[in-house]
Amino acid sequence: MSGEAIPLDLTPVHVTDLLKMAESVDDYLPDSNGLEPSSTLEIPWASGALGRMLCARYGWDDTAWTIEESGILATPVYVDLDLQEAQLVKVTRDAPASDLNRYWRWVSELKCICHMIGMTRGTLHVCHTGDQSAGPILLAYAYTFTPQDLASLWDMLLEMKKNYRIPKGEPK
Repeated sequence: MSGEAIPLDLTPVHVTDLLKMAESVDDYLPDSNGLEPSSTLEIPWASGALGRMLCARYGWDDTAWTIEESGILATPVYVDLDLQEAQLVKVTRDAPASDLNRYWRWVSELKCICHMIGMTRGTLHVCHTGDQSAGPILLAYAYTFTPQDLASLWDMLLEMKKNYRIPKGEPK
């Protein structure tokens, strides 16, 4: 039997790329009553700007801006050293969700960061900018994860990383 060898992709992959891949499989997602995940409505540049403002305001440690473990990257990384918890900041045009399963990707990203920095507590800060008349709404969701929660997600990400391939551009 002959065929073209496919080399292993050893390039580090950002955790969000793996989580997007998991969302496309559906087996990994909690039931969200058919609603689109809010994480697809993120405004990345605004998340970064708000994250830097909150970091300065609350004195979070951001010295480990990018972390990598087993070829999986996470960035930006904010840590409240006093509270011993990770902080993740997101901005969306969506209204606040009544079903927190809509934030599956963001909570999973927070879990990944917690695993990588060796903490079990984290806070997801979500700024909702949807209703211009009411102004933005910033909500914080505090989580305490079990070591089993973190290990289970991490094992899933490692398995997905084995099969991840960077999409190739069009041939020139």
